[in-house]
Amino acid sequence: MTTLDSSIVNIALPSIAHAFGVALTGTVEWILIGYLVVIAATLLTFGRVADLLGRKPLFLGGLFVFTLGSALCGLAPSLGVLIAARCFQGLGAAAIFSVNIAMITRAFPAAERVRALGINAILVALGVSVGPTIGGLLTQVLTWRWIFYVNLPIGGLVILVAWHVLTLAPLGLAIACGGLLLLSQLAAASTTEYLILCLTVTGIGQSIFQAPNTRTIMDAAPSEEQGVASGVLATARVVGQSLSIAVTGAIFTSFGAAAAGATLAAQRQTLSYAETRALQSTFVTGLHAAFVVCAVLAGFGVVMALVRGDDRISVARAESPPPG
Repeated sequence: MTTLDSSIVNIALPSIAHAFGVALTGTVEWILIGYLVVIAATLLTFGRVADLLGRKPLFLGGLFVFTLGSALCGLAPSLGVLIAARCFQGLGAAAIFSVNIAMITRAFPAAERVRALGINAILVALGVSVGPTIGGLLTQVLTWRWIFYVNLPIGGLVILVAWHVLTLAPLGLAIACGGLLLLSQLAAASTTEYLILCLTVTGIGQSIFQAPNTRTIMDAAPSEEQGVASGVLATARVVGQSLSIAVTGAIFTSFGAAAAGATLAAQRQTLSYAETRALQSTFVTGLHAAFVVCAVLAGFGVVMALVRGDDRISVARAESPPPG
């Protein structure tokens, strides 16, 4: 998918330029350039991050960011948003690229390693070469947006398989973080379907996160303190829910969004068009800020979960008797 997306956009540039009413040269070229520049600029950094946090978490995180970026590209309402979404998609591609060879090298024994790397090289070349053909077919039969939407079922399937195979919580929280970012883009014109999509993504992420996170916490506690650990976990969950309501409510209110919403509800029939638009803008701005803060907190949780690693292994090693 990552190499395919470096070339699939080429053939669709005229359609994209026409859709947004811009010239074929100039700003529209950053749909291609932005993706490649972000990859080139972050590859070495992600390689170092993989050494510190592990290759699998970075690969899964990159896959999720790339898939989410594909969705944002397909939904882009303007050229600027599309370019930004492509840069975001490039971050996911860079994370995948940075660990791809290392994971293949580690997964295969020396006798099979050359063949595995050769197959990988073929797939890379295949993605680059068939990109224009696939992009042309999708653009002609459907619209240019489908050159990005085509990544969603593939990325979703791979994430689902990886979750069943790898299960360690950061992936689920990252998905929830993505759902919160989608919620932060809600606007007065947003459809009910978009809201359902946002809530579904957030809920899926939470469900994936909860089980392995709870297991890790309970496994870290000695058997004689399981009751205390369970109580601490439940307390932390309730406190977190309470604080989230208080924090997001304070942010929402500080932007004047609560007052704007109350005014809209009570005086909608007497307000002018300009006043209504201004109040709606204030309400949406406060809503965006609240969801962005939640997404940032979820992102911080992803980092903490990655740094924590697999506590079950460390606890088992610590409790196991010394050899001999």
